[in-house]
Parts: sequence; C-alpha cells; structure tokens
Amino acid sequence: ATLPQQAFAGIWMTLLVFFFFFALAAAISLPGVQRALENRIPLIEGLAGLTLAGIALWLVLRPLFD
Repeated sequence: ATLPQQAFAGIWMTLLVFFFFFALAAAISLPGVQRALENRIPLIEGLAGLTLAGIALWLVLRPLFD
C-alpha cells in the first residue's frame, strides 16, 4: 500500500476507535445504563480476567509450539 493509503487507514482507524470509546463512555454515564450494568459487574470483571489470563497463557506457551 502507498504512504497516503497507509496514512488514511491509520487516521480512519484511530478516529473509529476514538468515537467508539466516546460513545461507550457516554452510554455508561447514563443512569439507566448504570443500573442495568450494576448486577452484571462481577460477570464482566470475571470475563475480563479470564480473557487476560488466556492471553497471558497464550503468550507464555506460544514459543513452545513455534
């Protein structure tokens, strides 16, 4: 890909991620959304921890299979 194409892709992806997180933060700031998530926080934290542990395990075991 040419340099302008790479620059466009980089800027586009950066803006997309920024607006996604902006919308997520705006949604979480709403009281109704906060109440809906209140009971699910242990599940969300558990899934996040499991995901991070899986990534760590993959990083540790990956060299053994290369």
